[in-house]
Amino acid sequence: MNRPSPSPQATTTGAEPSVLRLENLGIHFGKSEVVKGLSLEVKRGECLAIVGESGSGKSVSLLASLGLLPGHAHVTGTREFTAADGTTTDLAALTPRQWQRVRGGRIGFVFQEPMTSLNPLTRVGEQIAESLRLHQGLRGNAARHRVLELLQQVQLPRPAELIDAWPHQLSGGQRQRVMIAMAMANEPPLLIADEPTTALDVTVQQEILALLDGLRRNQGMAWYSSVTTSIWCVAMPIAWS
Repeated sequence: MNRPSPSPQATTTGAEPSVLRLENLGIHFGKSEVVKGLSLEVKRGECLAIVGESGSGKSVSLLASLGLLPGHAHVTGTREFTAADGTTTDLAALTPRQWQRVRGGRIGFVFQEPMTSLNPLTRVGEQIAESLRLHQGLRGNAARHRVLELLQQVQLPRPAELIDAWPHQLSGGQRQRVMIAMAMANEPPLLIADEPTTALDVTVQQEILALLDGLRRNQGMAWYSSVTTSIWCVAMPIAWS
């Protein structure tokens, strides 16, 4: 992936601060350069999408933003996250323990395939509650009540019943809603989604995208995502890879 050409759509003006800033991001696996000179900013309340064909470096760019690349990956450039209080964090300098506080707490992430991301041996409600326990200390009835609220927010049908379901008992669209609920559990100012509609049919794709955009508008979070195709039902700034 080379640096995208400047686009009027991809530039946000005004005093709204950047939640995420990447400057001259480069990613190497051994001698192979997979991302070169990627620079972008995601403002609070904004949605930015990276669009490109498979293998163009979209997913590794998102994973690099969260420090989730394997150890043999070499990442260069600036990666900064700015919280609501204006505190800026150099993501490249975080220790593994510090990353644990950032991921899920300050930055939510929705993986490409929910079936492989959810633990098949744990009920979906318990998986969402684990994030609440780790980042907010919620347990017992308080955590279950919050999980039900989240499942209602992501429009999961029959939340009081499906909170105790196993991942394999849910459809692909329902599992993705659970992943979104988990990512939004701690109300992060930034949500990163790696092709969140992969393997879903067109109707469900539109529902998931409308859901994400509605959460963005209602909660004022920033949304940074990748997509292979151009089947998007919400308007957003786009960087082409």
